Amino acid sequence: MRYALNRLSLDEIGQRYGDAVREYCAAYVNHEVRAAKGDGVRTVDLKGIGVNASNPAFKQGFAAETLAEAQYNANAIIGGDKRRMRRTNNNDPLVDMRVFGTHGQPLKTQDIQMKFVGKDAKDCLDRLHSDGYEKYYDSGKGVALPDDFCDELLGEGPGSIKQDIQESKARLADALARGDEDACARHRKRIKEDEYLQKKIRKAGLTKEEALRAAVHP
Repeated sequence: MRYALNRLSLDEIGQRYGDAVREYCAAYVNHEVRAAKGDGVRTVDLKGIGVNASNPAFKQGFAAETLAEAQYNANAIIGGDKRRMRRTNNNDPLVDMRVFGTHGQPLKTQDIQMKFVGKDAKDCLDRLHSDGYEKYYDSGKGVALPDDFCDELLGEGPGSIKQDIQESKARLADALARGDEDACARHRKRIKEDEYLQKKIRKAGLTKEEALRAAVHP
């Protein structure tokens, strides 16, 4: 009986790791989606992204989504977690990744927008504060960034969000002293967005360099 139980446990472990590996295989070539949509799909898997990667910097975002999905699901499978992450429609303006529960229901609190922008963490943060990004702050969704960017932005160093808030507060104090209402509004907006990012950003599961490499050399 003990042998049978041990054997069952080993078989289950083997099955989980096999299913986890299949997630990574699907990230490279998703045969199910290709069969449904045709082999001309451009961004559904790493093979399609690599073939069409005329602009690697742009394509790395798609590669990041594909690998993040595979990694999340592989880890969930190995850990016995029934939740799964899936990419949404490529044209969704607010949600790139959605997590589904045990019974296939979408977990809206875990909707994610992937942002692999900027040459480094500081440049990424500046871009997240630029015009056109307001809709992400209004949405309340999570924001996934390259792992190396998250480490710096959520740290204590000079490139951190904490430091950016301190600098913005100093500029705000100067603007208040000058009576510059436009500058005050601008600095308050940046502080508010920084505080949002401190709560909402998370690691995507790979670095910017890994995403770029996957887009160019899948």
